[in-house]
Amino acid sequence: QVDALVAMLRHEAIPGLSLRGQAVASWLGRLAAVDSLTALVLDDTDVDNAALAALEVLPLRRLYLAGTAVTDRAVLALAARRAPLEVVDLEGCEVTDNAVAALSALPTLRALNLAETEVRDGVGPWLERLVRLEVLDLGRTAVGARTVAAVRTLPLRELYLDGTAVGREVASLAVLAPGLVRFD
Repeated sequence: QVDALVAMLRHEAIPGLSLRGQAVASWLGRLAAVDSLTALVLDDTDVDNAALAALEVLPLRRLYLAGTAVTDRAVLALAARRAPLEVVDLEGCEVTDNAVAALSALPTLRALNLAETEVRDGVGPWLERLVRLEVLDLGRTAVGARTVAAVRTLPLRELYLDGTAVGREVASLAVLAPGLVRFD
């Protein structure tokens, strides 16, 4: 079945694929033959660092990894190869400020979901380097005042800070109001 899927994806030059909630780690590397794939949804799958490494040849622009076993190590590898990533979803993954530091080197990143990760308030300077970032989800993380001060300069259209330690400093985000379409 996997061979048939890969053949069909290659023949049709399919740009995106969702494998959400499926057991895919054992065969995920076979998708590396589908060079048309630029978007891949792997949310809530059994994907880990090794499975993700098998896809490093793909020109992915959008990568959704929420609820997987991906850690800083895999994110560092993604960033090191300068993938043209525009969207990265790491919600619920065991990633830290180190992953964000690595991602800050990707000039194409426009959306980043770090909700329910291990990022801390020291992540602000790394986020500040993502000058094209339009969507940022830091919900249910340990970010606070220092992060708020850093993200004020970004061209954010959506910002999620629910369940964080952000307090009165949220008022300083008023400068984002003209461009924000969603703020939680």
